[in-house]
Amino acid sequence: MKILFVCAHPDDLEFSVSNIMISLAKTHAVRILSMTQGEYGTYNLKLRGEKLAQIRMKELRQAASIEGVHYVTFMGCLDAHLEINRDIINKIKNYIKDYQPDVIFAPECLYTYYPHNDHIHAGLIIYYLVKSMKFNKRPKLYMFHSYVNTHFFPMIHWKTQSKALKTHKSQFWLLLPTYPLRFLIGIYFGRRLPRALWARTLLAEAVRRVDFQQDTQRILGLKHRLFGRLVSKLKIFFTLQDLDLTYKKEKKN
Repeated sequence: MKILFVCAHPDDLEFSVSNIMISLAKTHAVRILSMTQGEYGTYNLKLRGEKLAQIRMKELRQAASIEGVHYVTFMGCLDAHLEINRDIINKIKNYIKDYQPDVIFAPECLYTYYPHNDHIHAGLIIYYLVKSMKFNKRPKLYMFHSYVNTHFFPMIHWKTQSKALKTHKSQFWLLLPTYPLRFLIGIYFGRRLPRALWARTLLAEAVRRVDFQQDTQRILGLKHRLFGRLVSKLKIFFTLQDLDLTYKKEKKN
């Protein structure tokens, strides 16, 4: 079985679905496709650009090797400015056509709890391409960062996952403050695991199995609607904060 993990930035998978990837890589052919090289993932203006891109590409390859994945491809889209256009859609389409994966994991684009535009756009491109395929030719599509999940996997490889996550040293400024959040989310998802597994782990990763027909008919409950509204507000808040901080640093320099 061929499996493809799609991410917007080089450190996304280690924070979200690394445990699933480690498990699958033991018995299946697994590849990673990163939309960007993460060249703008810092507030250090001197480091931004090609220099940081080279660092982050190396970090992802090291993390992937720890997880048992040896094929990593970068699409070369611009970090923080991932657009949806015909050129990038065709590039991804050709990649999928050449690899012919049976399963694809990608960022959630409809019900995300992590409202970063790059993630949403990456997910939308994959969603569109898979949906446009003939029904009997479609790979199974799972989306992570979702608050409407269908599958929960015990984090039995969390030590290996943590080791892989720590290879992203250029992102410690962001990862270390949010590291506890990874476990809080893991505990929240872990509540959905069968009780028989609780003796082994209380942590889990979650994904949504995409059903295109259901997506057109799904009626969200009050909890999900409120969560969606909160995420929208957070997206606006953090976007403004990021723009303000970037402006101040550029003005200072």
